Amino acid sequence: VLDASGHRVAIAGNRVRVFYVNGNVRFTVVNLTISGGLSGGGSAILNNGGTVNLTGVAFSGNAATIFVANDPLGGGGRGGAIFNPSGTVAASKCSFVGNSAWTPGAWTGLGYPWGGAIYNLGQLDLQSCVFVDNHASGGSATVPGPGSSSGDSAYGGAIYNSGTATLDLCTFTGNSATGGSGGGSVAVHIPGGWGGEAAGGAVDGGGTLMVNRSTFCGNTATGGTGGPGGGADPNGSTLNGFAGGGGGNAYGGAIRGGGLITCSTLVSNVAIGGNGGNGGGGGTDTHSDFGGNGAAGGNGGSGFGGLTGAAINCTIAFNTGSGGGGGAGGGGPWAIVQGGSGGTGGNGGTGVGGMAGTGLTNCTVAWNHGSGGSGGTAGGAGGSPGHPGVPGMNGTSGASWGGTSCSVLPNTLIASNTPGGDDTFPDPK
Repeated sequence: VLDASGHRVAIAGNRVRVFYVNGNVRFTVVNLTISGGLSGGGSAILNNGGTVNLTGVAFSGNAATIFVANDPLGGGGRGGAIFNPSGTVAASKCSFVGNSAWTPGAWTGLGYPWGGAIYNLGQLDLQSCVFVDNHASGGSATVPGPGSSSGDSAYGGAIYNSGTATLDLCTFTGNSATGGSGGGSVAVHIPGGWGGEAAGGAVDGGGTLMVNRSTFCGNTATGGTGGPGGGADPNGSTLNGFAGGGGGNAYGGAIRGGGLITCSTLVSNVAIGGNGGNGGGGGTDTHSDFGGNGAAGGNGGSGFGGLTGAAINCTIAFNTGSGGGGGAGGGGPWAIVQGGSGGTGGNGGTGVGGMAGTGLTNCTVAWNHGSGGSGGTAGGAGGSPGHPGVPGMNGTSGASWGGTSCSVLPNTLIASNTPGGDDTFPDPK
């Protein structure tokens, strides 16, 4: 038991993990500050099968990432403050401020950031806790460079849960999940990489999640931008350009995942799909006789604003979901015999403002805004004294729902969302 009641006691990690809890150990911390830890996961506390009880503990500035030296127990960017692979963590009146999980670059297969403050695989019980300014940030790809050409995805700005989690009377504000940008370059002759997806600006996960009497305000999920497609390789086997990468989807500015949200308020949360990358332009052969075709732009990612899941007795208001814009199609070049044709613009992503999920019961959904991404512009056709190329087609703009795309809505008021006409049912009701 560490009880600092009546004192101002802080433990600084100085870029190492602070506490490791073995199985069958009971560990209690009261009124202590734990800050500045760094590890692969659980930089303040890694609970490997024990029982951890926390009261009035402040967690600040702890970070989890990959490739931390001398840390064989790390989770590869999982849980900036707490990593609970097994066992039980119970926290009451604790604060989590400025913790993070991040990857320095796109290293697909070696670890994504999961849970800026907490990563849970066991049992997690939170009562009257506050989460402010925690972040899960996926690394962007570098092309040419090591790893993947796609950006890393990011899951759970404050909490990622794949176990069993109960949250009661908790507050989440200013947390974010951000996908990394896809790699690409017009000078590198490969398709653009996809942007990383972002899920759960505050909370994400596929386990059992129960949220009650909690507030989510000003949290953000942002999908990564797709990388630009490379131009045609004049020394390669094709004169055609390479396609732009798709933008990453953003799921739930506040919450993404299964589970049940009850008696809670979700206000002013934002989800923004990533823009698609532009398609690469076509090239000509060594004599400029024939032109290659421009490539298609990448599709924009979709943005689902407040939450995805099921909600009962909740207020969902002033949330925004924006789809990313489609990338422009690559242009076809001029050539003597046959000009190159332009590439098709990418389609815009869908935007849902309030909620995309399984159902709403006794809820109010109002003043939310959904905005579909604009379609990418068509690539221009290459001219020719012989046979000019054909212009590409513009991409299609994404669909927009202001309030919700749910179809099960008993005793639910949906009003003053924009656009209203593209809700599942006409506004208001």
